[in-house]
Amino acid sequence: MKKRTTSIHTSLLYLSVVSVLLITGFTGCKSFVQVDPPISGITSATAYATDKSASAVVTGIYAEIMSANTALTQGTSGIPYLMGLYADELQNHAASNVTREQYYQNNLQNTAVVTPFWNSLYGALYNCNAAVEGISKSGTLSQPAKDRLLGEAKFMRAFLLFYATNLFGDIPMPLTTDYVINNTITRSPQAKVYEQIIADLQEAQTLLDNDYKTGDGNLTEDKAHPNKQAATALLARVYLYVQNWQQAEALAGSLIADGRYELETDLLKVFLANNKEAIWQLAFTASTNFANLDIDYYTLTPASGPDAFRTATMSASLVNAFEPGDQRLSVWVGRNDVTATPTTPGGSFWYSRKYRDKTPGTEYLAVLRLSEQLLIRAEARAQQGNLTGAQTDLDAVRTRAGLPAVTATTKEALLAAILHERQVEFFLEWGHRWFDLKRSGKANEVMSVVTPQKGGVWNTNWLLLPVPQAELLINRNLTQNPGYPS
Repeated sequence: MKKRTTSIHTSLLYLSVVSVLLITGFTGCKSFVQVDPPISGITSATAYATDKSASAVVTGIYAEIMSANTALTQGTSGIPYLMGLYADELQNHAASNVTREQYYQNNLQNTAVVTPFWNSLYGALYNCNAAVEGISKSGTLSQPAKDRLLGEAKFMRAFLLFYATNLFGDIPMPLTTDYVINNTITRSPQAKVYEQIIADLQEAQTLLDNDYKTGDGNLTEDKAHPNKQAATALLARVYLYVQNWQQAEALAGSLIADGRYELETDLLKVFLANNKEAIWQLAFTASTNFANLDIDYYTLTPASGPDAFRTATMSASLVNAFEPGDQRLSVWVGRNDVTATPTTPGGSFWYSRKYRDKTPGTEYLAVLRLSEQLLIRAEARAQQGNLTGAQTDLDAVRTRAGLPAVTATTKEALLAAILHERQVEFFLEWGHRWFDLKRSGKANEVMSVVTPQKGGVWNTNWLLLPVPQAELLINRNLTQNPGYPS
């Protein structure tokens, strides 16, 4: 294997997905990751020759974004953690950690701290493009495998493009593995990126089955590979973001009406593997030591405060956002009351306990779940003037949390209540809070207060992350986001 460099453009030169790191950990896992060890030095010519080898390529994409080395999904390099620092969800206790402190203070003038995000997103995008090309061209795959795997690759490309454009705005959008094209690519307007995301998800809907399948195509209860409903769920989110309220309502409604999905009445079950609420989850494999890194980095040692390893706790503004009686605070949040010592701070420290069990196969990482679809439909309905319908959907989520019916009766009040409900339902999940502040137009209002409290200075340019300077040096066709060094 060639070593991945720090640049998207050099990383686009090779297929890294079926690496020894990802594949060697597959044996002994649940069936969706049970594949034979790969042929040493697997190449693009052989990767798509059989259903099994092609499945290993696609499965490797999930493992790659979950890997501790490149994790977009969890841990201190993940989108939830860093964007939780960047927004108003986490308090940083490690000022000496350059990366975390710069995210926390909304001060990313050293654009190198963004490079891991950029490289992980674009490395995984390259692998999706390679899979799309290889699967499409293969003449030896069975048709069911070809459809399913192409649908998964298109779904994952849309998923990654969604996060790239919401972090960086207008982005380079490689849809090929041709390095000549990719080395000179320009930034596509966000509207064009969303058009591609929608096209990929619509195609994924036609290619994927309603049933969940293992990596080798067998029926399963595992929700670790996306099905048609997962593509529908992500598409409903995208329509909400582009303000296509009618389509957002329709697609979310189709999932709410699907009898296979329902809210878990027990909050402790929401993050268990294959629970009733889950539409798509990511499974922890041997390549991540079967562990959710969020457990390690969020969960404080009993009776202790933050330490050199657990350097962030839930912010006061997040804790205070929970209403009295909200069961999510008592079930999904832990609290340590600590007496100060000469070397450690004292006080009350709050931390996420959404994930708590590292036993293999017990918990999966929640990506798409039914509560989001209820709040998507609530927002879409409110935007279209269906206030009663919006109240009904919002109250379904509130009732599960042990809260009374919403009292908001106007469109503006309902939209504010939905935004608040998303804050306490999806805290520290997938950057939802940051993206919600931006798309609702509330980011400048909130961050102009929050950033000074964190020791920084807010600027409206900080709504977008910077393009790493290393990328600008390699490709002169790329431009920097306003306010950052070019």
